[in-house]
Amino acid sequence: MKSLRSSFVALALALAAPAHAEAPPAPADLAAQLAELKARVLQLEAALAAQGQDAAPAAVAPAAQPALAQKVAAIERRLEVQAEEAAANRVKTPLVALGDKGLSVTTPDGNFEMKLRGYVQFDGRYYLADNADDDTDTYLFRRVRPIIEGTVYKNFYYRLMADFASSAVSLQDGYGEWRQFPFARIGFGKMKTPLGLEQLASASELEFVERGLPRNLVPNRDFGVVLSGDLFGERLSYTVGAFNGVQDLASIGASDNNDDKDFVGRVFALPFKNWYGPLQGLGLGIAGSYGKEEFSLASNSVSSALGSYLTPGQQRFFRYRSTSASTEVVAADGKTVSVPLTTVLANTTVADGTRYRIMPQAYWYWRQFGLSGEYVRSAQEVAFGAHRDTLAHDAWQVQGLWVLTGEDASYRGVKPSRNFDPLAGAWGAWEVVARVSDLAIDKDSFRGVSASGAGSAFADPRQSAQRASAWALGVNWYLNRNFKINVDYENTWFNGGGGGSPRAPLDRETERVLFTRFQVAY
Repeated sequence: MKSLRSSFVALALALAAPAHAEAPPAPADLAAQLAELKARVLQLEAALAAQGQDAAPAAVAPAAQPALAQKVAAIERRLEVQAEEAAANRVKTPLVALGDKGLSVTTPDGNFEMKLRGYVQFDGRYYLADNADDDTDTYLFRRVRPIIEGTVYKNFYYRLMADFASSAVSLQDGYGEWRQFPFARIGFGKMKTPLGLEQLASASELEFVERGLPRNLVPNRDFGVVLSGDLFGERLSYTVGAFNGVQDLASIGASDNNDDKDFVGRVFALPFKNWYGPLQGLGLGIAGSYGKEEFSLASNSVSSALGSYLTPGQQRFFRYRSTSASTEVVAADGKTVSVPLTTVLANTTVADGTRYRIMPQAYWYWRQFGLSGEYVRSAQEVAFGAHRDTLAHDAWQVQGLWVLTGEDASYRGVKPSRNFDPLAGAWGAWEVVARVSDLAIDKDSFRGVSASGAGSAFADPRQSAQRASAWALGVNWYLNRNFKINVDYENTWFNGGGGGSPRAPLDRETERVLFTRFQVAY
């Protein structure tokens, strides 16, 4: 019994020590002390009961038990306070994550999120058998694009993407979107016009270094307002919107140059999404636009509002006639000569009326195999002086791929199952790709050619080809999810112009290009 009382005294002394400590104990230490105290109390109570000395504890308990209870209550309260403080700190502390998808900062409640992402593409272009020696082999940064995106108040998304690859920094994407309801989202700003299948794919996820010939007939980025959504468990997606309207292959500048607008719509279906079977990766869609596009006049210049078209090697193979877009012309003697605006207009092909585009498109991915294709028709009313017509150009492409290392193919690229690590015998993912594409210019573009020159034709056959056709092969090496190397070869041949005389145009020289690309994306 004496020893039991001594234990109570020792226990009280042990409890008194933490109360006078200068530094507050950690919650874990307090919890351990509390657990230890409770265990010792239980041991003491058990010992007393075992000895059958009910009267003796009554003599001890009145003096020791109240102090013990107060100490235990104080420690429990301190634990509660510290738990509340820790919970409050967790609410205030942002969550920071760094990984293969970039850097992200998120508030604990998920209402605010900001991500820093981007990609860099370093290309090599080598023009093979360039007998005319008019193309230059070169290394270049194709794209250097940091991306800032995120959400505010959870349902409001924003995205900013600039490009530093050229001499002038340009804003590629700058838009916001209200995403509270998946079936109806409202977006606004500068974005990709929702039309072409390959054009809508991120440049960092392309199968080839350069997009195929159909992209010439598709606008790039524009200012607009869109309504989009996913229906039936994301088996059907739609987008409708109004845009300023830009010519083929172009992006909008600072603002529009006329009052007319383009109306754009796209629907895309994944009818077997989430099913198991070879058709689960089948997608079918169609897109189109309708509007008016007209030339514009400034104080001394004409903007034709018509695009020119490029080869896969980024060389221009078709353009409309343009004597001079400016009334201020530098003559042979170096002096500036004023040309009447009517003269410029009479010798320049301009957009002047209705424009429409239509684009059926599809893809199919099954295990390592992928196949995609699209067709584009772009029609525009044009004028060259008194000569007027509606010109319709057509383009198509089909491309296929096979992932040699067994990973699943997809519209968003390949994710290696094992990152490149030669010491561990891991070589990333390897993929082979093939593509054929074609672009046919409306034959009426060259109608009106005279024996002495281009006459009233909208395009000069000595400068522009009527048709371009191409095939391409490539190998893609995904070292990991962030680093990729592309090697492509593309052969493009031309018909109906590019040289010679108006009456006997010569075909432009076949373009043979070897592309290489080193890409880092995060």
